[in-house]
This record gives sequence, structure tokens and C-alpha cells, in this order.
Amino acid sequence: DTLLLEERTVHALRAQGLLVSPRRRVSPALIGSALAAALVVFVAGTAFGRELAQHQIATAPPEVQVQRAGSEYVAAITRLAGADAAESPHRLVAGLEAGTATLRAAAVSLSQIAPADTTVRRIRASLDAATNVASTQSSTVDGRPVIWF
Repeated sequence: DTLLLEERTVHALRAQGLLVSPRRRVSPALIGSALAAALVVFVAGTAFGRELAQHQIATAPPEVQVQRAGSEYVAAITRLAGADAAESPHRLVAGLEAGTATLRAAAVSLSQIAPADTTVRRIRASLDAATNVASTQSSTVDGRPVIWF
């Protein structure tokens, strides 16, 4: 009897608009619009973030750029060291040549910036000595002559 009275009361309140049904139907158009808006916000945020990151990289002070480049160089050399030499000897040789050429170019640039720095002098002298030794030695990889730096 109490249940029947409760149902009639709820029905009467809903009929008068005083009680809203807990079940609301959401139209597919509203769902589509919400998804489209979320996608637009996501894409705009991603584009803005990339633009901001590129601007920050481009305007970073030279010492920060050198640090980043150095970290990337070391990471690349580490990946090269982990590569299987038997699978890709040409890639290994090319990587070693590029790595030593980059290291040599950095040493030359440092010696121009700070010619009196003893550490820079030692690095440059070591690279020059290694070049002189390597120029007298040659080896082959897959039957092709290779000059090591």
C-alpha cells in the first residue's frame, strides 16, 4: 500500500514538472559535438605545444644548445655501440666515421674558442695522434678498404 502511494506521488510530481526523471537521454548530436570539440582542443593544444617547444629550442642560449647536442651525440654513440656489427657492418663503419668526424670538428671549434685551455689542447692532440696512426693503418670490412679515424 505504501509502495503504491509512493509511485502515485512520484508520478504526480513528474506530471507537474516538479520531479525530473533521473534518466536523461543524450542526443547523438550532442555527443558528436562534444567529441568534435574535444578533438579540436586536443589538436590545438598539441600544435601550440610543438610551436612553443620549437621556439624554446631555437631561443635557447648556446651553452644549452651545446649540452643538448652533446647529450644527443652520446645517446647516438651508445645506440651505435649496441648495434650488431655482424648484421650491419656498413652502418657501423658509417656511424664510426660520422662520430669521429663530429668529435674532431668539435675539438677544432673548441680549440678556436679557447686555444690556451689545456684540456682542449689534450683532446685535440689525442685526436690528431689517432688520425696519424689510423692513416698508416687500413683494414677491410666485407672486402672493402676502410680507413679508421
